[in-house]
Amino acid sequence: EDNVDLRSFLYENLEGDYQIAVAENGLQGFEKAIELIPDLIVSDMMMPVMDGFSLCTKIRSDERTSHIPFVLLTARSTIESKLAGLELGADEYITKPFNIRELQVRIRNLLEQRKNLRKSFSREVTVQPKNICITSVDERFLNHAVAIMESHLSDEQFSVERFAEEMGM
Repeated sequence: EDNVDLRSFLYENLEGDYQIAVAENGLQGFEKAIELIPDLIVSDMMMPVMDGFSLCTKIRSDERTSHIPFVLLTARSTIESKLAGLELGADEYITKPFNIRELQVRIRNLLEQRKNLRKSFSREVTVQPKNICITSVDERFLNHAVAIMESHLSDEQFSVERFAEEMGM
C-alpha cells in the first residue's frame, strides 16, 4: 500500500493477530515476498513502481511464491477490473472503501483454507502430477520434486534436508 495513512490503518488493525511486513510499492512487496515467503499478501492495486496487477502476476509466476494467497484492495469497482484481478490469480478482490472486519474475516478464511489444504496433503503421500489440475509453474515444481525423490529411492541416507537442498529451497 503506497498510502501512508491506509498502510498504518491496516498495520494497526492486523498486527494483533498476525506478523506484518509492509512495503510502499509492488517492487518492494515482491522483494519482501521472496525474502519472507509470507502466509498471505494484501496489496493495493494502484501503486508506484509496480502496481498490484503486476505484483500479482509476478507472485503467481514464481514457484517460490505461487502458493501464497493474494488479496487485492482497490478503488476500482467495475466488474471488468474485478474479473481482471481474479483472472490474474488474486484470491480476493476488495473494493475501497472497505470494512476492516470484512478484510479480517476474508484473511482468516483464506489462511484457514490453506491450513486445511496442508493438513489434507500431508496425510496424502501419493503425488501424481498428471492427475492434479495445476499451473505450469506448479507442475514443473512437482515434476522436479518427484524426479529427485525417484532418483534417491534406494538411498537410505537421503534426508529431508538433502531433498530441500536439491529442490533449491
